[in-house]
Formats: sequence, C-alpha cells, structure tokens
Amino acid sequence: MKPISEFISDIIFFKVPFTEVPAVLVMLAVTALFLSVYFRFINLRAFGLALRTVRGRYSTKDDPGRISHFQALATALSGTVGLGNIAGVALAIGIGGPGAVLWMIVMGFLGMTSKFVECTLGVKYRKVGADGAVQGGGMFYLRDGLKEKGLGGLGMILAVIFAVACIGGALGAGNMFQINQAHAQVSETFNIFQDENSAWMFGALVAVLVGAVIIGGIVWIARVTEFLVPIMCAIYIAACVIVLITHAGDVPGALGTIVKEAFAPSAAAGGAAGGFIVALIQGIRRGVFSNEAGVGSAAIAHSAVKTRKPASEGVVALLEPFVDTVVVCTMTALVIVVTGMWKVNADVAGDSVTLRKGPDSNALELVDYNRGQMLKVQEKWQRVTSVASGKAGWIVAGSVSELEDEKGVHAAGEDGAVIRVAPGSKEEVEKLGEGGKVTVETERPSGEDGKGNSRVVVWAKVSNPETGESGWVRLKDLTERGGTSGGIWLTSQAFKGVIGWFPMVLAVAVFLFAFSTMITWSYYGEQALGFLTGGNRAVALGYKVLFCLCVVIGSAASLGNILNLSDALFFAMVIPNLIGLYILLPVVKRELQKFREHAAEIDGKNSVGE
Repeated sequence: MKPISEFISDIIFFKVPFTEVPAVLVMLAVTALFLSVYFRFINLRAFGLALRTVRGRYSTKDDPGRISHFQALATALSGTVGLGNIAGVALAIGIGGPGAVLWMIVMGFLGMTSKFVECTLGVKYRKVGADGAVQGGGMFYLRDGLKEKGLGGLGMILAVIFAVACIGGALGAGNMFQINQAHAQVSETFNIFQDENSAWMFGALVAVLVGAVIIGGIVWIARVTEFLVPIMCAIYIAACVIVLITHAGDVPGALGTIVKEAFAPSAAAGGAAGGFIVALIQGIRRGVFSNEAGVGSAAIAHSAVKTRKPASEGVVALLEPFVDTVVVCTMTALVIVVTGMWKVNADVAGDSVTLRKGPDSNALELVDYNRGQMLKVQEKWQRVTSVASGKAGWIVAGSVSELEDEKGVHAAGEDGAVIRVAPGSKEEVEKLGEGGKVTVETERPSGEDGKGNSRVVVWAKVSNPETGESGWVRLKDLTERGGTSGGIWLTSQAFKGVIGWFPMVLAVAVFLFAFSTMITWSYYGEQALGFLTGGNRAVALGYKVLFCLCVVIGSAASLGNILNLSDALFFAMVIPNLIGLYILLPVVKRELQKFREHAAEIDGKNSVGE
C-alpha cells in the first residue's frame, strides 16, 4: 500500500519547481481568482440574491428535484464544515502564524465563485429519472458538458477519473479519517472507549447511526443535515463567542495581529519559517482544504435541488465557503489568537518546534519547516544514557501508567516521566532504580521497532526565545494527517482556559462534525459509483454496507498509508474538475443571465444582485 500511496501522492501533490508549494494548490487559488474576476465578483454582488434564493423566493412546488435549496446547502455544508475547521486552522496558525488567517479568509471569499460555477453546472447536467431520482455532479457535467463542445472522448476520461477519485476520497477522508479523529477526541475527553475493543464498539455504534441515515438516500440525508448543521454550527460558534467575550479586550489586538502578521510576521510567529510566503501558503491551503471549492464534490449534493434554473443553486452554493471558511474557521482562529496559544518557539533535536503554552498544560508541535508542513512521522527513536551507570541504548520514550517489565526495561526520566525500552531495540539499557535519571541525546538515529514505526521522545527541553525561560514539557507529536487530533487538542486547550468543561462541548461538536461529514460523503461516493455502474441498485446497497464497515475499521485502525492514498485521490478530483470548469464557463454565464431575468421578474426589478 505504501509504494502505491506514495506514487499517487507524488503525482497529485507535485511541487511547483524551486518551491515547496503543491501545484494543485496554485491551480485552485489561481482559478478562484480568475473566476471571481470573470464573473465580476459575483461572490460579493449576489450575496443578497443568494439569501433570497435559499429562502425559496424563486422556487415553485412543481420544480424538478428531491430537496429544497436550504436542504441542499445544509447537506453540502455538512460535508465541508468538519474537523478541518477546528484542527486544520490550528495547524495553519502553528506553521504560518496568525497571518495565515487573513489569507485563509481571502481564499474563502474567492472560493465562493468556484462553488457557484461548479454547482451551476451540477444542476445543468444532472439526470432526473421518471421516479424523481436525481443523479448529478462533476462526472456528469464533465461527460455531457464536454460532449456538447465536441470533446466527448476527453469528457468521458475526465469523468471516470473524477468518479474513481471521489469514491476513494469518500471511503478515506470522508469516512475513516472522520471516525478515527472523532473517536480520539471523545475517548480522551470523556474517558470512554479507550481500549482497542471499545474502539471497535464505538465504530460499530456510529456505523449503525450512519447506516440508519444513508439507507434512505439523499432525502433522509438532507432531512438529517437540515436539522443537524444549524445545531452543530450554533454550538461551536456559541462556544467561540463565549471565549471571545471573556477576552473582549484582546479581540481588537488579535484582529490587528492577524493583519500585521499576514504581511510582516514576527519572530513569535515562527521567524523565517513563519514569513510572508509561509503564511500565504498556509492560509491558501486551509482556505482551499476547508471548503472544497474547486474540488467538485459539493456539486453532487446541490444537483439534487428542486429548481428549473441551474444558476439558482449556484448562487446558493456561494454561501457555503462563506459559512465554512469566513465564519467558522475565522472563529476558531480568533479563539486561538486571543488566548495566546501561538506565541512561543524553540528548537529541539534539530527540528523547529513550536511550544503551545496553555493554562493547564503544554504541548509541542513538531514542524518540518523545510517542507512547510507537519512532520509525517509519528514517533522516533532516541538514545538515552544512564546517569548512574553510563550504559546507553535506543529507547521508546514516553509516559506509561504501569511498568510492564516483561515488555521492556524502564527508567524514570528527569521530569518524573517513565521511560521504557521497547522490545527489539538495538541494545538493552540497565534498569534504573526509582528516581534514577537518564539524559536524552538530541541526535535522530534511524531504526524501527519491528512494526515499521520510527520513534520520538515524549519529553523534551524547550526554551522561550523571548523570555529565556526553559523547562521540560510533554511532547505532543502532530502529523499532517494524524496530527489533526493534535490540532483539536490545541483548540481544546484554548477553550479550557476559559471554562474547564469546555473541551466536552468541543468533543460533542467534533463528533457532530465528523458524523455529518460521513453521511454526506457516503452519498458523494454512492453517486460516483452509480455513474460508473449505471445506477445498479445492488451495487449501491453493497457500497453502503462497505461504507459502514469502513466506519468500524476507521475507529480503531492505524490508517497512515490508507489516508495518504485517500488524500491523494480526494485532490485528484481537482484536475479534471478545473478543466471542465474552464471549458464550460460560457454555459454558466448564460445560465446566470437566465436566472437573473427570472429573479428580476419575480422581484419586479430591472436588475438583481448588482
């Protein structure tokens, strides 16, 4: 699996020459800017029109489709408002500093136009059956839209690539990753489902809930998300507002910091590593990743809407990045900035490390600034030397609740943490008595524990370059994918500093976000599979069963390479989708004009959205 995932990832995340910027990111950002200019910033001009449309002002009872404008918006939002809004923002600030927030907001605004274009096309080229069933999305407008332009062969190739990638993204990023992180947060916060058997049980319970919803198709999914999305957003935003109210005096300064750090990052934001380019890249990355604008996935949900005017749903869809990125992500960012969870930097063991200092505990983010992203390794080896005997060896270091002598040799660290020697280490260390000390060398040797895991010490000494203070802190290793749980942890500490039980509220929000994302992405994958198989019902049922099984597996399994492959497939949707958007722009422009005329007639005005 690893060679395959790395091969596909290298293709999809190809770096722009002489930079460390993935080309797919540049494509999404440039396209969002171009489309905004092409449509004369409809993302801003048509905001009022979008609000009137989502309330049903321009709809009629006999419009073809399955769900209302609001239900379509809620369904699509449930697929994008998720863990990235909580954890991803924290990681973006950790790497790029608060300045990344400004560029994230800019990308949110520009992404509104990308959503408008792809969702207009999703409705334009959808298929409505005699029984009212709807099939739509990127694969349909790529196949049928390009066929209209005399590019049927190219359109079919792009559509198949899009559909296959969508299925992979649905099972991984839209399913196993979501349940994996939800379980981690729930188990840690409430101290339940903590052993391996309980983790499987948690997955099974959630799988039953997911299955109960997705068996009813888009109508049931829409009904659940119509109810769930407003509630989960309200819970999370209310929690953020309470934090901001308690830090009301710091909010103006936080806003000023965000703007200042976007153009002139300070040393506290990471110095050279948190410079303008890094802040820009991280802001764009989070803005794109959080709302999926340009990926084409949301067009699948929006294509089921009841309407005769495709552009009506495109206009509604532009609200999606606004809610997801401009509102929810910005609230997370403000909470992290006003609580001061971003300020301290230090170097440890040759890595650039950021210490997040919370009210009750500390955490470290290991950041590989050479690549501008979180380290992918989960653990590393470290060499320790007994202060008493001088003997040394390679160990797995960390806090453990019990001394399991049959599984390894243990020693007490300088800070009182227990350090154990893992089975299969290169040489054993003499067991030290209670209170014994070891010194930890800063070099990073190569080596594995027999399971393919490299190792990292859990405790390290850090210093604050601003104050000169130093001390031993617990290392909270974060990875670009698995480290999202660490991003959640960081946000949780910001909440905990205000009210001790706030992490429980956050855990509930995380679970709701993950659950809503799973049920929406199940539908995306089902529609993509239906495109490839001609809508075979037996295949669709088998897919739903597989999706629920993946929920169970994802709750307890180590997902590393699977998620790397899933991420690559998720963003593989971008390339065919953007090609289709550029070719079909004239179609979108005509549909927009038709809807404007229709809306103007109903409003009794000469122009709308100007």
